Amino acid sequence: MSITQETVLKIAWVAKIGICEAEAERFASEMSKVDAFVDKLAGLPDPDLGAGVGAGSSAGSAALSADVASVGRAASPSGALRDDVCVISLPREELLANAPERDESCFIVPKVMDQ
Repeated sequence: MSITQETVLKIAWVAKIGICEAEAERFASEMSKVDAFVDKLAGLPDPDLGAGVGAGSSAGSAALSADVASVGRAASPSGALRDDVCVISLPREELLANAPERDESCFIVPKVMDQ
């Protein structure tokens, strides 16, 4: 999939980022290269599934990764979450003491989205 300049401009508009046409053209080129690399990675075999995953899967993907040693997962899911323990928090008045604007019990923040 090729990322177009129009796609970049739409992403920039949604993210409220002002970019010029030249930047959009450059970002489109760079994002297309990243997308092509991700497609290449999608064809590599998954050590847990034993086959290529994603749109780039093919019989030739095993040859592409024959030199690459499997490392499994980058991070272990075990121990990723802490126990849910109740603790005493700071009093609400102390937390809101330095708030620039506040309601009875909440911070008031400026609106950032128009729509």
